[in-house]
Amino acid sequence: MNWSYAAVAFIDVLGFSSFVEADARSVEPALLLKLQGLLAGVKSEAPELDVRAFSDSITISSPLESSAIAKLINATLDLQCRFVSDGVLVRGGIAFGKHYGDETVIYSEALIRAYQLERDKARFPRILVADDLLDWYFHNQETELANAEAVKGVLTVDRDNLVFIDYLNACSIESHLQVVNAYKVDNATPSVLEKIQWLCQYHNFAAQRAGSPHSYVGPMLGGFRQLLVKP
Repeated sequence: MNWSYAAVAFIDVLGFSSFVEADARSVEPALLLKLQGLLAGVKSEAPELDVRAFSDSITISSPLESSAIAKLINATLDLQCRFVSDGVLVRGGIAFGKHYGDETVIYSEALIRAYQLERDKARFPRILVADDLLDWYFHNQETELANAEAVKGVLTVDRDNLVFIDYLNACSIESHLQVVNAYKVDNATPSVLEKIQWLCQYHNFAAQRAGSPHSYVGPMLGGFRQLLVKP
């Protein structure tokens, strides 16, 4: 039994139930086919990672080794990029701890910690990375300088001092703006509105950093308006 330390990414697909309900009324299950393709791509690029999906959740795990952690973070970033480019938002956490997994069972402190990070702190469509995992990675003697710089380049500290995967370093800002513009404020519940407002703010941060003209300007960032009483 390989009961040892590992790192695990826990990813929650937001709006999953509505996608499944839509697929249930279709001949072909679009999200299922998309999900299978995305996970197959991750496995192909990094076969040493353990990639699984169940219900609205995806897990990616790796040994607690410097080179494997870099691949785990990059695989998570790539997966988020691909989801967002299709208009599907995700939220998650990456953490480490004791872990065991086989074809039948996952028994994992790392998974629990990653899930708790997603549940308690992520809130918005961002994938957080636990501070102690980053501390281990950047101070491990086996972490090569080039890999450390590459990982640092895809991480950003949010306003609440939590570190998340900065996927707009790798995705097109212009196409991301189309995703943001697809959301309508009048149809948004308070929970969805909070998530999309964060997404708009993150988009504008990335656009400003890149010197891109494709910033978001619209009602999602305003929010306040005068009460109108219809006759």
